[in-house]
Amino acid sequence: MGCQSLKELKLDYELKPMDFSGIIPALQTKNVDLALAGITITDERKKAIDFSDGYYKSGLLVMVKANNNDVKSVKDLDGKVVAVKSGTGSVDYAKANIKTKDLRQFPNIDKRLYGTGHQPRRRRSARYAKHSVLHQNRR
Repeated sequence: MGCQSLKELKLDYELKPMDFSGIIPALQTKNVDLALAGITITDERKKAIDFSDGYYKSGLLVMVKANNNDVKSVKDLDGKVVAVKSGTGSVDYAKANIKTKDLRQFPNIDKRLYGTGHQPRRRRSARYAKHSVLHQNRR
């Protein structure tokens, strides 16, 4: 959506994929001019960077294995290993609402959803992601 808007405005651009946690520092240091990401607008972030008007609202969903019937609510995640994308609202929500055995933070969506580069996938009980991300990656 963002790249299409830039094309329609006939603006030249260069995409610089980066881990989510690097987006705000890159804006602050002027290493990038604009961030196209699902960044949750918070009062703390408003103090650090400027935002456009919000254009999309999404909630959080939990993704578990298809045969997992034990997780039906947030409270069912207490004592479990939960994976989240570092620097996101999912981290804040998990810290405030779940008494996890281990909260594992991953720098990008591929590593978080598919478990590459870290502990084997089977060791995580649940993953948090925005609704749109899960819908796009549903198999």
